[in-house]
Amino acid sequence: MATAYDDMACTRATHRVSELYCKDCQTTVRVLSDGLHSPHAHLQPVLVDDRRCSACGADLQPATQSTSNATSDASTDFSSLMNRLLEAWGIDPTTDTATHPASDEAVAKLNTFVAGQSTTTEVGMVVDGIKGEVILIPANFGPCESIPSSVLVVANPLHGDAPLANASSMREKIVLFERGVCTFASKVKRAQDAGASAILVIQTFDVWPYTMTDSTGKEASDLTIPAFMISAKQGHGLMQFVQARGADATTMIHIDVRKNARECVICQVDVDVGADVVQMPCQHVFHTDCIKEWLKIRNSCPICRVEIASKNPTAQQLDSARRGDFLWSEWMS
Repeated sequence: MATAYDDMACTRATHRVSELYCKDCQTTVRVLSDGLHSPHAHLQPVLVDDRRCSACGADLQPATQSTSNATSDASTDFSSLMNRLLEAWGIDPTTDTATHPASDEAVAKLNTFVAGQSTTTEVGMVVDGIKGEVILIPANFGPCESIPSSVLVVANPLHGDAPLANASSMREKIVLFERGVCTFASKVKRAQDAGASAILVIQTFDVWPYTMTDSTGKEASDLTIPAFMISAKQGHGLMQFVQARGADATTMIHIDVRKNARECVICQVDVDVGADVVQMPCQHVFHTDCIKEWLKIRNSCPICRVEIASKNPTAQQLDSARRGDFLWSEWMS
């Protein structure tokens, strides 16, 4: 009869299992008395005669009762952090209303990846009348500065490939363009000549995030206003919002440029290169373990509160419909 790998593991589990503790990693390591790591230990395996952590190289020590409970203590601290976030939202974490978990399907669809050595600049945009914040991508040319408050003007023509018919109404305002027909830099130049404070370009392809460049290498040297890109679905959602309000309505925009923004707001620890992270549809990034624990109690981004599907979507849809809310989450890429 063939022997399964599981059967082989069981025959070796008769050795005495002991525990060592790495103070630096705060990890309990299970080892076998004969120097072989336990086949059932899911923690970092270490040889007994080595006595050094294979992860950080620190000396290991016998695990005490307190060190064995390190994981439990960490869980308690993590729960405290999440409760503090809820309280910051004005939600009592001890009440039934505090729990509104995300659906398993929505969580499974989230973008998971390993953090790379990318730019640490994060640009958030808030639009009066739309709930939540949307993340923009700055161009790799021109300045990248916050704009505390400005009026949005839709370019005519939308691609900016011809003289702007409404140039006289663009002074100190943010101009909305759509990608295509002409270069990004030429769109910026037309808006800048009209006295605009910045431009916002709607992506037209399902490539996100995308960084705008000076494709000719000759146009960006004289540009002095910021340029930001918004994703296709969110950009067209913004256009829909503006059109629904009518030509006489004023749309106010607030752009916040946050540099060195790499902290996970849930655990309040920096996101290091190589860390496993999850990107919410609003494009805010968190440690994978942190955000998945958070989504067990709330179905929204801890930063901007943009929601994903909940385990009770009917109630969620009724609430939004009753209030007539415009939500960035309706236009997530």
